[in-house]
Amino acid sequence: MNSDSPEYHIRPLEGSDEEDILEIAKHTWDGHDYLPFYFRRWLENKDCHTAAIIISNKVAALANLRVIEKGKTGWMEGLRVHLRHRGKGLASVLTRYLVRKAVEIGVQRLRYTTASDNTASLHLAKSIGLSPIHEMGIFWYSESANVSWGQELKSVIPADPSDILTLVASPRLFQKGIIMHDWKAYDASVEAVKYLKDAKFWVAGNENGVMSISIGNERGEGEKNIWCVSIHALSKDHLLSHLSYHFATARDKFDGLFVMYPLKYTEDLKQIPWIMKHHREREELMRMILLEKVLGETS
Repeated sequence: MNSDSPEYHIRPLEGSDEEDILEIAKHTWDGHDYLPFYFRRWLENKDCHTAAIIISNKVAALANLRVIEKGKTGWMEGLRVHLRHRGKGLASVLTRYLVRKAVEIGVQRLRYTTASDNTASLHLAKSIGLSPIHEMGIFWYSESANVSWGQELKSVIPADPSDILTLVASPRLFQKGIIMHDWKAYDASVEAVKYLKDAKFWVAGNENGVMSISIGNERGEGEKNIWCVSIHALSKDHLLSHLSYHFATARDKFDGLFVMYPLKYTEDLKQIPWIMKHHREREELMRMILLEKVLGETS
């Protein structure tokens, strides 16, 4: 921390911190932070190791380390710093604290995701030895109720999680053997389907079998409910079919749509005007980057 920073200590989050959490979330992503919806879940989950930096009896920064995949992975999430305390090095202090906690717990690797334009997060990741290992495209849209769009090219049908179990290990469907969904990543396995217990699944295929899978779940962001979707598809037609299905779902039932998709379809999606509306200033779609550090490596 900077030399002029106030005294602090680090402790786990507590239920009584909720007011501080809400205050921090109010100034994150224009008030569309998911943190208020996950905070209580972390406290109730024995595999979560929360950490808060306390200054003057208030939460100044927080983060969570969630142990997944039978203890193999320490998933780093929810790193936040109060607006008043940014620029003091608190994010670095908290991140290094979680790295030490991960070593103490004995997980094999650390992982987390961030957006391609989050230079501060990427710099912090590099400083502790995390490296990019996978990327997917992302975009979001919050005015779907005002747009009419559909492209029914392939039949997209609901799938039971038990049906998905036979597909998760497919190297065709999941690049690098990784399922990415809702800012998270899992090795494609039976365990991944268990972690996605709050999500629903859809598939589409042809005579060669299943050619695409999409995963969807509701996510709270501030006062809005967003339909969060990831699409894993082997062709543009299949991608657009799933996108059309989920666009209609978001338009009818939710306040917005967030989509993850394979990067190879970026140029195809940029041809759809409503997708680019929220990204017009940069004329580019963003990427979600998965970073990893195998513990035992030097940083």
